[in-house]
Amino acid sequence: MARPPRNTLTIRIVSGGLFQLTGRFKGERIRIRSQDFDDLEAKRLDYEQLLLAPPARTQSLRMTRLTEAQLRDAEAAVERAGERSLLACVIASDRVMVTGDPVPLSTALTDWLERQESRGRYERTIEGNMGRARAFIAEMASLGVHSVGEVRPEHFETWIYRGKRADYTRKGDASVLQAWANHWIMRKWVKESPFEVDMRDLKTRARAMELPRILTPEQAHALLAAANARGGARMAAYVALSCWCFARHAEVMRVTPTDMRFDGKVPVVEIRPRKRGTVSYRTVTVPACVLDILKAAKAEAVQAGSEFVASYGRVRWDGVREAAGLAERGKTKNKKRPVVSAVWQENILRHTGLSYLFQQTGDMKEVTRQAGNSSATAFAHYLNLPIEGASDAFFG
Repeated sequence: MARPPRNTLTIRIVSGGLFQLTGRFKGERIRIRSQDFDDLEAKRLDYEQLLLAPPARTQSLRMTRLTEAQLRDAEAAVERAGERSLLACVIASDRVMVTGDPVPLSTALTDWLERQESRGRYERTIEGNMGRARAFIAEMASLGVHSVGEVRPEHFETWIYRGKRADYTRKGDASVLQAWANHWIMRKWVKESPFEVDMRDLKTRARAMELPRILTPEQAHALLAAANARGGARMAAYVALSCWCFARHAEVMRVTPTDMRFDGKVPVVEIRPRKRGTVSYRTVTVPACVLDILKAAKAEAVQAGSEFVASYGRVRWDGVREAAGLAERGKTKNKKRPVVSAVWQENILRHTGLSYLFQQTGDMKEVTRQAGNSSATAFAHYLNLPIEGASDAFFG
Protein backbone atom coordinates (compact mmCIF):
# COMPACT_ATOMS: atom_id res chain seq x y z
CA MET A 1 0.00 0.00 0.00
CA ALA A 2 1.46 3.41 -0.97
CA ARG A 3 2.41 5.86 1.78
CA PRO A 4 0.46 9.11 1.95
CA PRO A 5 2.50 12.13 0.80
CA ARG A 6 4.18 14.14 3.64
CA ASN A 7 4.16 17.91 3.54
CA THR A 8 6.70 18.87 6.25
CA LEU A 9 9.15 21.69 5.42
CA THR A 10 11.81 23.01 7.81
CA ILE A 11 14.70 25.49 7.64
CA ARG A 12 18.08 24.52 9.04
CA ILE A 13 21.65 25.84 9.08
CA VAL A 14 24.14 24.11 6.81
CA SER A 15 27.85 24.51 6.20
CA GLY A 16 29.17 27.71 4.71
CA GLY A 17 26.85 29.94 6.71
CA LEU A 18 23.86 29.01 4.53
CA PHE A 19 20.28 28.16 5.35
CA GLN A 20 18.43 25.28 3.68
CA LEU A 21 14.65 24.78 3.17
CA THR A 22 14.26 21.02 3.24
CA GLY A 23 11.47 18.43 3.40
CA ARG A 24 8.70 17.14 1.12
CA PHE A 25 5.73 18.80 -0.52
CA LYS A 26 3.03 16.56 -2.03
CA GLY A 27 5.53 13.75 -2.34
CA GLU A 28 8.22 15.90 -3.97
CA ARG A 29 11.56 16.40 -2.17
CA ILE A 30 12.41 20.08 -1.56
CA ARG A 31 16.02 21.38 -1.10
CA ILE A 32 16.56 25.12 -1.45
CA ARG A 33 19.72 26.90 -0.06
CA SER A 34 20.07 30.61 0.53
CA GLN A 35 21.92 33.10 2.71
CA ASP A 36 18.63 34.95 3.31
CA PHE A 37 16.63 33.24 6.05
CA ASP A 38 13.58 35.48 5.45
CA ASP A 39 13.46 34.48 1.76
CA LEU A 40 13.36 30.81 2.66
CA GLU A 41 10.70 31.42 5.29
CA ALA A 42 8.54 33.19 2.70
CA LYS A 43 8.85 30.19 0.36
CA ARG A 44 7.87 27.84 3.17
CA LEU A 45 4.74 29.89 3.86
CA ASP A 46 3.87 29.90 0.15
CA TYR A 47 3.93 26.10 0.11
CA GLU A 48 1.65 26.00 3.15
CA GLN A 49 -0.83 28.34 1.42
CA LEU A 50 -0.95 26.02 -1.57
CA LEU A 51 -1.98 23.22 0.76
CA LEU A 52 -4.81 25.32 2.21
CA ALA A 53 -6.14 26.48 -1.20
CA PRO A 54 -9.29 24.63 -2.56
CA PRO A 55 -8.70 22.19 -5.42
CA ALA A 56 -9.10 23.60 -8.93
CA ARG A 57 -12.42 22.71 -10.64
CA THR A 58 -12.20 20.99 -13.99
CA GLN A 59 -15.74 22.18 -14.85
CA SER A 60 -17.26 25.48 -13.92
CA LEU A 61 -20.74 25.62 -12.43
CA ARG A 62 -23.37 27.37 -14.49
CA MET A 63 -26.93 28.42 -13.83
CA THR A 64 -29.47 26.23 -15.67
CA ARG A 65 -33.23 25.75 -15.68
CA LEU A 66 -32.89 22.03 -16.44
CA THR A 67 -33.85 19.49 -13.82
CA GLU A 68 -31.44 16.84 -12.62
CA ALA A 69 -33.17 14.22 -14.81
CA GLN A 70 -32.97 16.49 -17.85
CA LEU A 71 -29.29 17.18 -17.20
CA ARG A 72 -28.57 13.44 -17.05
CA ASP A 73 -30.47 12.94 -20.33
CA ALA A 74 -28.53 15.79 -21.93
CA GLU A 75 -25.19 14.37 -20.81
CA ALA A 76 -26.11 10.92 -22.14
CA ALA A 77 -27.30 12.46 -25.42
CA VAL A 78 -24.05 14.39 -25.87
CA GLU A 79 -22.03 11.20 -25.37
CA ARG A 80 -24.27 9.32 -27.83
CA ALA A 81 -24.06 12.12 -30.41
CA GLY A 82 -20.26 11.94 -30.51
CA GLU A 83 -18.89 14.78 -32.59
CA ARG A 84 -22.33 15.77 -33.83
CA SER A 85 -24.14 18.75 -32.38
CA LEU A 86 -26.85 17.79 -29.91
CA LEU A 87 -29.08 20.55 -31.30
CA ALA A 88 -28.60 19.22 -34.84
CA CYS A 89 -29.63 15.74 -33.67
CA VAL A 90 -32.78 17.12 -32.05
CA ILE A 91 -33.68 19.08 -35.19
CA ALA A 92 -33.21 15.93 -37.29
CA SER A 93 -35.47 13.96 -34.94
CA ASP A 94 -38.29 16.45 -35.57
CA ARG A 95 -38.74 14.84 -38.99
CA VAL A 96 -39.91 11.55 -37.50
CA MET A 97 -40.96 12.24 -33.91
CA VAL A 98 -44.23 13.83 -32.92
CA THR A 99 -45.45 15.30 -29.68
CA GLY A 100 -48.01 13.55 -27.52
CA ASP A 101 -48.16 10.27 -25.67
CA PRO A 102 -46.20 7.36 -27.22
CA VAL A 103 -48.35 4.94 -29.22
CA PRO A 104 -47.67 1.30 -28.28
CA LEU A 105 -46.95 -1.04 -31.17
CA SER A 106 -49.77 -3.33 -30.04
CA THR A 107 -52.25 -0.43 -30.19
CA ALA A 108 -50.95 0.57 -33.62
CA LEU A 109 -51.47 -2.98 -34.88
CA THR A 110 -55.03 -3.20 -33.57
CA ASP A 111 -55.90 0.11 -35.19
CA TRP A 112 -54.37 -0.95 -38.52
CA LEU A 113 -56.21 -4.29 -38.59
CA GLU A 114 -59.51 -2.59 -37.79
CA ARG A 115 -58.97 -0.19 -40.66
CA GLN A 116 -58.20 -3.07 -43.03
CA GLU A 117 -61.37 -4.84 -41.97
CA SER A 118 -63.42 -1.67 -42.48
CA ARG A 119 -61.92 -1.33 -45.97
CA GLY A 120 -63.14 -4.80 -46.91
CA ARG A 121 -59.82 -6.64 -46.94
CA TYR A 122 -60.11 -10.41 -47.04
CA GLU A 123 -59.88 -12.28 -43.75
CA ARG A 124 -56.93 -14.35 -44.97
CA THR A 125 -55.02 -11.16 -45.83
CA ILE A 126 -55.74 -9.64 -42.42
CA GLU A 127 -54.61 -12.81 -40.64
CA GLY A 128 -51.36 -12.90 -42.62
CA ASN A 129 -50.64 -9.27 -41.84
CA MET A 130 -51.41 -9.80 -38.18
CA GLY A 131 -49.06 -12.78 -37.90
CA ARG A 132 -46.10 -10.93 -39.42
CA ALA A 133 -46.70 -7.77 -37.40
CA ARG A 134 -47.01 -9.70 -34.13
CA ALA A 135 -43.72 -11.46 -34.79
CA PHE A 136 -42.10 -8.05 -35.35
CA ILE A 137 -43.61 -6.68 -32.12
CA ALA A 138 -42.25 -9.65 -30.15
CA GLU A 139 -38.77 -9.04 -31.55
CA MET A 140 -38.97 -5.34 -30.69
CA ALA A 141 -40.06 -6.16 -27.13
CA SER A 142 -36.91 -8.23 -26.66
CA LEU A 143 -34.92 -5.09 -27.61
CA GLY A 144 -36.86 -2.83 -25.26
CA VAL A 145 -38.77 -1.11 -28.09
CA HIS A 146 -42.48 -0.77 -27.34
CA SER A 147 -43.84 2.27 -29.22
CA VAL A 148 -43.92 3.35 -32.86
CA GLY A 149 -41.73 6.37 -32.14
CA GLU A 150 -38.92 4.12 -30.93
CA VAL A 151 -38.73 1.99 -34.09
CA ARG A 152 -35.71 2.79 -36.23
CA PRO A 153 -34.79 1.80 -39.82
CA GLU A 154 -32.22 -0.70 -38.57
CA HIS A 155 -34.95 -2.53 -36.64
CA PHE A 156 -36.89 -3.24 -39.85
CA GLU A 157 -33.71 -4.15 -41.73
CA THR A 158 -32.49 -6.59 -39.08
CA TRP A 159 -35.85 -8.32 -38.65
CA ILE A 160 -36.51 -8.77 -42.38
CA TYR A 161 -33.06 -10.23 -43.07
CA ARG A 162 -32.97 -12.46 -39.99
CA GLY A 163 -31.91 -16.10 -40.33
CA LYS A 164 -31.93 -18.27 -43.43
CA ARG A 165 -35.20 -17.55 -45.20
CA ALA A 166 -36.35 -17.44 -48.80
CA ASP A 167 -36.15 -14.09 -50.55
CA TYR A 168 -39.84 -14.15 -51.50
CA THR A 169 -40.64 -14.63 -47.78
CA ARG A 170 -38.50 -11.60 -46.93
CA LYS A 171 -40.33 -9.65 -49.61
CA GLY A 172 -43.68 -10.58 -48.08
CA ASP A 173 -42.53 -9.53 -44.61
CA ALA A 174 -41.21 -6.23 -45.95
CA SER A 175 -44.40 -5.45 -47.84
CA VAL A 176 -46.52 -5.90 -44.71
CA LEU A 177 -44.26 -3.81 -42.49
CA GLN A 178 -43.99 -1.06 -45.09
CA ALA A 179 -47.78 -0.81 -45.30
CA TRP A 180 -48.04 -0.80 -41.51
CA ALA A 181 -45.44 1.98 -41.18
CA ASN A 182 -47.36 4.03 -43.76
CA HIS A 183 -50.41 3.68 -41.52
CA TRP A 184 -48.40 5.34 -38.71
CA ILE A 185 -47.89 8.38 -40.94
CA MET A 186 -51.58 8.49 -41.87
CA ARG A 187 -52.48 8.48 -38.16
CA LYS A 188 -49.82 11.17 -37.54
CA TRP A 189 -48.04 8.99 -35.00
CA VAL A 190 -44.78 9.68 -36.84
CA LYS A 191 -43.82 12.38 -39.31
CA GLU A 192 -41.78 10.13 -41.58
CA SER A 193 -41.80 6.39 -42.06
CA PRO A 194 -38.86 4.67 -40.38
CA PHE A 195 -39.12 1.93 -43.02
CA GLU A 196 -36.14 2.29 -45.37
CA VAL A 197 -35.62 -1.25 -46.68
CA ASP A 198 -34.70 -1.42 -50.37
CA MET A 199 -37.86 -2.98 -51.81
CA ARG A 200 -36.54 -2.95 -55.36
CA ASP A 201 -33.59 -5.10 -54.32
CA LEU A 202 -35.89 -7.47 -52.44
CA LYS A 203 -38.21 -7.86 -55.42
CA THR A 204 -35.23 -8.55 -57.69
CA ARG A 205 -33.94 -11.22 -55.33
CA ALA A 206 -37.37 -12.80 -54.97
CA ARG A 207 -37.86 -13.06 -58.72
CA ALA A 208 -37.07 -16.51 -60.13
CA MET A 209 -33.77 -16.44 -61.99
CA GLU A 210 -34.32 -19.73 -63.81
CA LEU A 211 -35.70 -19.87 -67.34
CA PRO A 212 -39.50 -20.13 -67.56
CA ARG A 213 -41.01 -23.55 -68.23
CA ILE A 214 -44.41 -24.99 -69.15
CA LEU A 215 -45.80 -28.51 -68.94
CA THR A 216 -45.95 -30.72 -71.99
CA PRO A 217 -49.45 -31.85 -73.05
CA GLU A 218 -48.63 -35.32 -71.66
CA GLN A 219 -47.60 -33.90 -68.27
CA ALA A 220 -50.69 -31.72 -68.06
CA HIS A 221 -53.02 -34.64 -68.82
CA ALA A 222 -51.16 -36.87 -66.34
CA LEU A 223 -51.62 -34.22 -63.62
CA LEU A 224 -55.33 -33.95 -64.41
CA ALA A 225 -55.76 -37.72 -64.24
CA ALA A 226 -53.82 -37.97 -60.96
CA ALA A 227 -55.93 -35.20 -59.40
CA ASN A 228 -59.12 -36.96 -60.43
CA ALA A 229 -57.89 -40.31 -59.11
CA ARG A 230 -56.66 -38.99 -55.75
CA GLY A 231 -59.02 -36.11 -55.05
CA GLY A 232 -62.08 -36.66 -57.22
CA ALA A 233 -63.76 -34.26 -59.60
CA ARG A 234 -63.30 -31.22 -57.37
CA MET A 235 -59.53 -31.68 -57.15
CA ALA A 236 -59.47 -32.28 -60.90
CA ALA A 237 -61.47 -29.05 -61.26
CA TYR A 238 -58.61 -27.23 -59.51
CA VAL A 239 -56.20 -28.43 -62.24
CA ALA A 240 -58.66 -27.71 -65.04
CA LEU A 241 -59.41 -24.17 -63.87
CA SER A 242 -55.71 -23.42 -63.24
CA CYS A 243 -54.34 -24.87 -66.47
CA TRP A 244 -57.08 -24.86 -69.12
CA CYS A 245 -58.91 -21.78 -67.77
CA PHE A 246 -55.75 -19.83 -66.81
CA ALA A 247 -56.96 -18.78 -63.34
CA ARG A 248 -54.61 -17.92 -60.51
CA HIS A 249 -54.69 -20.06 -57.37
CA ALA A 250 -56.68 -17.49 -55.34
CA GLU A 251 -59.10 -17.04 -58.25
CA VAL A 252 -59.66 -20.79 -58.56
CA MET A 253 -60.44 -21.10 -54.86
CA ARG A 254 -63.20 -18.46 -55.18
CA VAL A 255 -65.06 -20.02 -58.14
CA THR A 256 -68.63 -20.87 -57.12
CA PRO A 257 -71.18 -23.10 -58.88
CA THR A 258 -73.04 -19.99 -60.11
CA ASP A 259 -69.80 -18.76 -61.76
CA MET A 260 -69.92 -21.81 -64.07
CA ARG A 261 -72.28 -21.10 -66.97
CA PHE A 262 -72.50 -24.22 -69.11
CA ASP A 263 -76.01 -23.83 -70.56
CA GLY A 264 -75.11 -21.34 -73.28
CA LYS A 265 -73.70 -21.97 -76.72
CA VAL A 266 -70.18 -21.41 -75.42
CA PRO A 267 -69.55 -22.71 -71.88
CA VAL A 268 -67.67 -20.15 -69.76
CA VAL A 269 -66.45 -19.61 -66.22
CA GLU A 270 -66.65 -16.18 -64.60
CA ILE A 271 -63.45 -15.13 -62.83
CA ARG A 272 -63.54 -12.41 -60.19
CA PRO A 273 -59.98 -11.62 -59.23
CA ARG A 274 -58.97 -9.35 -56.39
CA LYS A 275 -55.26 -9.00 -57.18
CA ARG A 276 -54.25 -5.39 -57.74
CA GLY A 277 -53.23 -4.47 -61.26
CA THR A 278 -55.36 -7.15 -62.92
CA VAL A 279 -58.65 -6.93 -64.76
CA SER A 280 -61.48 -6.84 -62.22
CA TYR A 281 -63.72 -9.27 -64.04
CA ARG A 282 -63.51 -11.62 -67.04
CA THR A 283 -65.08 -14.72 -68.55
CA VAL A 284 -62.97 -17.64 -69.70
CA THR A 285 -64.02 -20.10 -72.38
CA VAL A 286 -64.06 -23.71 -71.15
CA PRO A 287 -62.33 -26.15 -73.58
CA ALA A 288 -64.25 -29.31 -74.45
CA CYS A 289 -61.50 -31.52 -73.01
CA VAL A 290 -62.23 -30.41 -69.41
CA LEU A 291 -65.94 -29.54 -69.71
CA ASP A 292 -67.19 -32.86 -68.30
CA ILE A 293 -64.80 -32.62 -65.33
CA LEU A 294 -66.00 -29.12 -64.45
CA LYS A 295 -69.65 -30.19 -64.83
CA ALA A 296 -69.06 -33.09 -62.44
CA ALA A 297 -67.29 -30.82 -59.93
CA LYS A 298 -70.13 -28.29 -60.08
CA ALA A 299 -72.74 -30.98 -59.49
CA GLU A 300 -70.76 -32.41 -56.59
CA ALA A 301 -70.37 -28.98 -54.96
CA VAL A 302 -74.09 -28.25 -55.30
CA GLN A 303 -75.02 -31.62 -53.83
CA ALA A 304 -72.65 -31.10 -50.89
CA GLY A 305 -73.90 -27.58 -50.32
CA SER A 306 -70.40 -26.21 -50.76
CA GLU A 307 -69.92 -22.52 -51.54
CA PHE A 308 -66.90 -23.18 -53.77
CA VAL A 309 -66.24 -25.72 -56.51
CA ALA A 310 -62.54 -26.57 -56.40
CA SER A 311 -60.93 -28.64 -53.69
CA TYR A 312 -57.31 -28.14 -52.63
CA GLY A 313 -55.05 -29.26 -49.81
CA ARG A 314 -51.28 -28.85 -49.72
CA VAL A 315 -50.52 -32.40 -48.59
CA ARG A 316 -52.94 -33.94 -51.10
CA TRP A 317 -51.64 -31.66 -53.82
CA ASP A 318 -48.07 -32.80 -53.23
CA GLY A 319 -49.29 -36.38 -53.54
CA VAL A 320 -51.03 -35.56 -56.82
CA ARG A 321 -47.87 -34.04 -58.28
CA GLU A 322 -45.86 -37.04 -57.15
CA ALA A 323 -48.37 -39.46 -58.72
CA ALA A 324 -48.18 -37.52 -62.01
CA GLY A 325 -44.40 -37.81 -62.05
CA LEU A 326 -43.89 -34.08 -61.60
CA ALA A 327 -42.33 -34.15 -58.13
CA GLU A 328 -40.46 -36.35 -55.68
CA ARG A 329 -41.07 -36.46 -51.96
CA GLY A 330 -38.30 -37.01 -49.43
CA LYS A 331 -38.35 -38.73 -46.07
CA THR A 332 -40.62 -37.43 -43.31
CA LYS A 333 -38.93 -34.81 -41.14
CA ASN A 334 -40.76 -32.88 -38.43
CA LYS A 335 -43.99 -34.50 -39.65
CA LYS A 336 -43.43 -33.10 -43.15
CA ARG A 337 -42.20 -34.64 -46.36
CA PRO A 338 -40.18 -32.22 -48.51
CA VAL A 339 -41.16 -31.95 -52.16
CA VAL A 340 -38.50 -31.62 -54.85
CA SER A 341 -39.28 -30.93 -58.50
CA ALA A 342 -37.08 -30.08 -61.46
CA VAL A 343 -40.16 -29.09 -63.45
CA TRP A 344 -42.41 -27.06 -61.22
CA GLN A 345 -42.49 -23.26 -61.10
CA GLU A 346 -44.87 -20.75 -59.62
CA ASN A 347 -47.92 -20.25 -61.89
CA ILE A 348 -46.69 -22.98 -64.25
CA LEU A 349 -50.25 -24.28 -64.79
CA ARG A 350 -51.56 -20.87 -65.81
CA HIS A 351 -48.55 -20.19 -68.04
CA THR A 352 -48.95 -23.59 -69.67
CA GLY A 353 -52.58 -23.01 -70.67
CA LEU A 354 -51.96 -19.48 -71.94
CA SER A 355 -48.99 -20.59 -74.04
CA TYR A 356 -50.99 -23.30 -75.77
CA LEU A 357 -53.95 -20.97 -76.27
CA PHE A 358 -51.71 -18.42 -77.98
CA GLN A 359 -50.23 -21.11 -80.21
CA GLN A 360 -53.71 -22.29 -81.15
CA THR A 361 -55.27 -18.86 -81.82
CA GLY A 362 -52.36 -16.49 -82.46
CA ASP A 363 -54.64 -13.79 -81.07
CA MET A 364 -52.73 -11.83 -78.44
CA LYS A 365 -55.72 -9.63 -77.62
CA GLU A 366 -57.95 -12.62 -76.87
CA VAL A 367 -55.22 -14.28 -74.83
CA THR A 368 -54.70 -11.20 -72.68
CA ARG A 369 -58.45 -10.83 -72.21
CA GLN A 370 -58.89 -14.37 -70.95
CA ALA A 371 -55.71 -14.17 -68.89
CA GLY A 372 -56.88 -11.02 -67.13
CA ASN A 373 -53.67 -9.10 -67.76
CA SER A 374 -53.63 -5.52 -68.87
CA SER A 375 -50.54 -5.71 -71.10
CA ALA A 376 -49.63 -8.20 -73.82
CA THR A 377 -45.93 -7.68 -73.11
CA ALA A 378 -46.33 -9.61 -69.86
CA PHE A 379 -46.53 -12.82 -71.91
CA ALA A 380 -43.44 -12.30 -74.06
CA HIS A 381 -41.25 -14.58 -71.92
CA TYR A 382 -43.33 -17.77 -72.07
CA LEU A 383 -45.93 -17.66 -74.85
CA ASN A 384 -43.54 -19.09 -77.43
CA LEU A 385 -42.41 -22.09 -75.36
CA PRO A 386 -44.65 -24.85 -76.83
CA ILE A 387 -43.21 -26.98 -79.59
CA GLU A 388 -44.92 -26.71 -82.96
CA GLY A 389 -48.38 -28.30 -82.99
CA ALA A 390 -48.42 -29.17 -79.27
CA SER A 391 -51.60 -27.16 -78.66
CA ASP A 392 -53.66 -29.78 -80.54
CA ALA A 393 -52.56 -32.45 -78.09
CA PHE A 394 -53.07 -30.12 -75.11
CA PHE A 395 -56.68 -29.32 -76.04
CA GLY A 396 -57.36 -32.78 -77.44
